[in-house]
Amino acid sequence: MDLIIFRHKTSQEEANKIIEYRLLASCYGAKRRKYFFDLQPSIGALRRIIKAKGLTARRKRKHQKKNDLRLVKAKYLSLEKIQMDIKYLTDIPPYWEQTQRKDPMAHSPRGPPGK
Repeated sequence: MDLIIFRHKTSQEEANKIIEYRLLASCYGAKRRKYFFDLQPSIGALRRIIKAKGLTARRKRKHQKKNDLRLVKAKYLSLEKIQMDIKYLTDIPPYWEQTQRKDPMAHSPRGPPGK
């Protein structure tokens, strides 16, 4: 690992250990890393060391996420993926009686056939 000089009280061995744990569990934040790996430096020191090494990722803004989604959606052909949402009317009191009838079209939004 590269040698990083810190002006704080954290030793180089501890800093290397912190960086090693960051690479091992990159999804953990400083608070979780301190808790799970029993590290001595404070949470602020952990954040500072990781930031100095350049191992933090910038937060994606909303328009960047939308652009990523646009790239994924552009790969699909037209009508390749169709999704429908179904709402069962059994939890709405006025429709409960209609859903209990034997005629499946009785509770259709278009009404019974022939109307």
